[in-house]
Amino acid sequence: MPGPTDPFAGRTAGHRGRLVRWEGHELLELESPTLRVTVSLSRGGELLEIRDKGSDVDILWHGHEDIRRNVHAPATQELPHGAFLDHFAGGWQVVFPSAQYPTTIGGAPFGVHGEIALLPWRLDGVGEEDCSVWAEISVESRRLPVQMTRRLTVEGSRLDISDRIENLSSESFEVQWGHHIALGGLVAEPGTTINLPPHTPFDVPNDPSPSYRYAAGSYTWPNVVTRAGRAEQVDRLPADDGSEGHVIAGPMQEGWAQVTSPAASLHLLLEWDVELFPYCWIWNVFGGVHGWPLWGQHRLFTLEPFSSPLESRDEAVAAGRSITVRPGDIRQTAISLTLRPITADQTTAEDLS
Repeated sequence: MPGPTDPFAGRTAGHRGRLVRWEGHELLELESPTLRVTVSLSRGGELLEIRDKGSDVDILWHGHEDIRRNVHAPATQELPHGAFLDHFAGGWQVVFPSAQYPTTIGGAPFGVHGEIALLPWRLDGVGEEDCSVWAEISVESRRLPVQMTRRLTVEGSRLDISDRIENLSSESFEVQWGHHIALGGLVAEPGTTINLPPHTPFDVPNDPSPSYRYAAGSYTWPNVVTRAGRAEQVDRLPADDGSEGHVIAGPMQEGWAQVTSPAASLHLLLEWDVELFPYCWIWNVFGGVHGWPLWGQHRLFTLEPFSSPLESRDEAVAAGRSITVRPGDIRQTAISLTLRPITADQTTAEDLS
């Protein structure tokens, strides 16, 4: 029987879950014989761990200690663009109702990447079976009349996330929506490959950073030109050289990305709803981003399915790329991640397809 604080059944084998407290966080742990997923209810429904149990590899990138120790302290000065980067320590966040830039919706200000990723979530229900374990969690935005509900299911080596937003008001508004997935450790080692659907178009923004790797322009996957004028393929991660850069793929015809990591001996398949998320932002950091917040210390890359390219919500509204949420609207979407080991005779993404 479930205990007074843990609603799970207490299974000790197969698919099982736990509700625990750790370092100030209320955590959900969802586990199969091959996959372990840890989620923080205390902040953002954020995924803190996605671990392949066979290789003992956590595919997520982790930065400073904030999310791990949940230290509460006043900021020396509030950031004009919001608090997200003060607390960003890796992992997987849902981004809503604004993306890269601050915005105002109906008089309510929102910082970078909105507010959902910074709010505590509720646990609404759980279930354990021989072949799967799931949990349903929800949150209401403080500045927007929206409830978001998500169901996380672990089944074998697959994580499925079903998200739903509901407009609780009698007014319409325009939003951006996406996922911020930071990958690191062995998964981000040199030689890792990223495969997108063939002939996917992508843009490189005009970034002023002196360590920016790519020349601004429009390209077709995976070919790009560096700022030094050298032809390069963005589908294979290079060694650290102090650079960073963005690749904004889309609009995409299919919603998937494959990652093949020889160092981790893992193949990752991310699949999403391409109608709602026709773009995928990829942020490559090879020892770059000098100064705050990374200080040239880190190596990571992101896969970020998004409703719009790298632009403000106001730009998305003007271009017709925002999501209109009408009174009483319910919008649903899904995203999934599958991990598989690379066997001795599998060396490329094509081998694994």
